[in-house]
Amino acid sequence: IYVLQNYAEGWKEGTWEEKIDERPCIDQHMYSTDKDKYYRGWFWGYEETRGLKVVCLSVQGSASVVAPLLLNSSSRSVMLDRAEHLLHDHYGGKDYWNTRRSMVFAKHLRVVGDMFRAKYLNSSDEKDRTRYSEDWRNMKHVLVLMC
Repeated sequence: IYVLQNYAEGWKEGTWEEKIDERPCIDQHMYSTDKDKYYRGWFWGYEETRGLKVVCLSVQGSASVVAPLLLNSSSRSVMLDRAEHLLHDHYGGKDYWNTRRSMVFAKHLRVVGDMFRAKYLNSSDEKDRTRYSEDWRNMKHVLVLMC
């Protein structure tokens, strides 16, 4: 189990570099050992899942910064806990933003949001010119200037 974390000291002299290092855990991790010395924790409800070792890794960079570590591991499986510390390798690229733009809330949540907007904000898709389309590529931003 690799618990990912930031570097305790932050960026050195404001210089960004991609790096990964085994470090002492900054925060207490959420794993404890059982009677057989396996690490147990919340593995999405899979009670039989356990780990042999917990290691804290300070990371700074894109997801690919962990590739050498994983490729050189003799483990049959690994868990990267707190992977949100890694950046997308193609963050800001065309595919990233197309995927991000295509994500929408479920219809029942949009209905609740529309009711809230109407009741508390005097807002609607028609008034705000933000009509919804099932195909996100047909939705265009319209700039409305209020003078």
